[in-house]
Amino acid sequence: MNELVIMHDKQAVTTSLVLAEVFEKQHKNVIQAIEAKIESAEN
Repeated sequence: MNELVIMHDKQAVTTSLVLAEVFEKQHKNVIQAIEAKIESAEN
């Protein structure tokens, strides 16, 4: 299993694929949740 978070240029980062794997969710559902958060933040 990949680590949930890695350090990159002094920032903690992850990927949607890692999130889906760690939390045992379908990748498409993780993407939908991320897109919904971005949209609500823009409004």
